[in-house]
Amino acid sequence: MSETIGLCPNVLVGQDEKYLCLTMLNSDVHGLLHVRSDQYFIKGNTITFGSDSGITEKDLSPLVESGLAYRLLSVPNLDTNNDRHLNSIKNDKAPNLDLCDYFTLTFVLDEIPVLPVMHYPFLPEHTYAFPKSVLGREKISEILSKMRFVRRVRLLSNDILNSEALRLEEFKDLCLETIISQDYYIAHFNEFDNVTNNCNIIVYIDDVCGFAKNSSVKRKDNANVSFYCRIDNLEELLDVEKIDAPVVVFPDPKATEAVMHAMLDYTVEDLMKTRTTRQSLVVNNSINPFYYGNIVVNNQGDILSYPFHVSAGRVFHETGGFIAGLKDNRYWYLKRSDYFNQCKDCAFLGLCPPLSNYEIILGQTFCIKE
Repeated sequence: MSETIGLCPNVLVGQDEKYLCLTMLNSDVHGLLHVRSDQYFIKGNTITFGSDSGITEKDLSPLVESGLAYRLLSVPNLDTNNDRHLNSIKNDKAPNLDLCDYFTLTFVLDEIPVLPVMHYPFLPEHTYAFPKSVLGREKISEILSKMRFVRRVRLLSNDILNSEALRLEEFKDLCLETIISQDYYIAHFNEFDNVTNNCNIIVYIDDVCGFAKNSSVKRKDNANVSFYCRIDNLEELLDVEKIDAPVVVFPDPKATEAVMHAMLDYTVEDLMKTRTTRQSLVVNNSINPFYYGNIVVNNQGDILSYPFHVSAGRVFHETGGFIAGLKDNRYWYLKRSDYFNQCKDCAFLGLCPPLSNYEIILGQTFCIKE
């Protein structure tokens, strides 16, 4: 005997050959049925399960109780289908104002070896050598005046505390960040008390054991400090867990495949705990949030779109030219479904995180799906 249920208006559906996934927007409420795609059909806001589907009252009751679906006394006569319940929300467009939140403008103030790999998703073929130069405050002010839509600014320097850029009046109303090494942070620990309150200090830890022993430098009362640690091996991961401070860990892009999978793999059960919003679905179907909006101004004042996807990086000397050239950086818009064939028609595509550089490096996903 067939069974038909109605879908609530705020419910999205993901489907593939093995699963049917129902998601309630703006919540972490999901329903999952293990059923083949030829054993049911969706018409309008109803789902009808065939007699061969094996779906019973026991399977459907949790969907009704959680508010994902409702029971029908009779099946309505629907003549048309619609994509209202598709999990991609393909017909929506992310407002430009919302996308401004994803822009980060980075000023490289002097010659640095490389960009910090956690905040600038690393791809092996996209290296870039910064020139031997110092970026002046006049050039910074000029670029800021042309990019008033940018709200987050990062300053990168070998000696940020002695840079005049840190005290520019133009940064007062912006979210300002700087990324420094563990050694620099420890060597200038007390001086960071004088850094303005609107500047977030991000510390990259490279000696986990040494940092764990130096308990006096883990917290500051007068500065906003966060710690990031890249992991080369699983032993380091255990050491980080001993640190009495909130530390964000991430695999080194050159870590082994085993380390990446140990840290990044996720299961269907993990996805079922995901909070899903209309905005997150719109964004993930419009851009790649890991890459989108990363603008790097090198220490000669050249404006570059990151990742540096064209040879040494395409340079836009004029802001208008840069804005017009954003669409040329394919990584800003590279989606999971564009990169992996197995993701194109997956029931969990609306719940999965955006495509990461680690997956591009390995050529593998981190989804563990039966």
